[in-house]
Amino acid sequence: MKVLILAPHPFYQARGTPIAVDLLVRALSERGDNVDLLTFHEGSDRLYEGFRIYRIQPFFEIKGVRPGFSIKKLYCDIHLFFRFACLIKKHHYDLVHAIEESAFMALAICSLIKKPFVYDMDSSMTTQLVSRMRFLRPLTKFFRWAESLPMHYANAVVPMCEDLAQEARRAGAQHVVVLKDISLIQPGDRHGKVDSLRKNFVLPRKIAMYIGNLEYYQGIDLMLESFALVREKTNNVALIVIGGVEEDISK
Repeated sequence: MKVLILAPHPFYQARGTPIAVDLLVRALSERGDNVDLLTFHEGSDRLYEGFRIYRIQPFFEIKGVRPGFSIKKLYCDIHLFFRFACLIKKHHYDLVHAIEESAFMALAICSLIKKPFVYDMDSSMTTQLVSRMRFLRPLTKFFRWAESLPMHYANAVVPMCEDLAQEARRAGAQHVVVLKDISLIQPGDRHGKVDSLRKNFVLPRKIAMYIGNLEYYQGIDLMLESFALVREKTNNVALIVIGGVEEDISK
């Protein structure tokens, strides 16, 4: 199968969605598929059999594209859309795998040329928008409706949790498959690696861990406030946070 993956973010970077996309590409490559990835100009290359990366080429130099909505990301998305239109015309793909907001691009183009597409639903874009820009809250119902369109018309929706799956089903998704979290530690290595972490960082018996970006919509403030309450009850617990850019880490 020849698959085009639309990844509207820097790739590869060691954070949330790019890591998930890398796992997806690796799985398809090992299965024997030919995979093209269309992504932003930032990031490092990955080498897999039958895998090729296409990158946008913005007219103006753009650096530091962060997760979530931003003018930088919107500018890059415009370039991604037109590059997508060129690729889909030039190559004969069997399937388009659209991640996050690129599902709207797939909806616009794939519906016209009768090409199947999968909506990889990593988060609720509406929730991200209204949590970051509260003045948009009166438009929440409109955003929910707009976000439901690619869910309804995609051949399959792949949400990352059951809450998003329920949202997709309410939108009339044809087929919903939840990709549950998997451990990156191979069976048999787990205990040894955990013991090594405890020894190197002098960790207590109980550990809470968060892996992902530190954007506001992730609820980092609630996590820290909750952990402070836990620490009032016991000192035998540590919170490990992995991810985030330097500015957010310092904050």
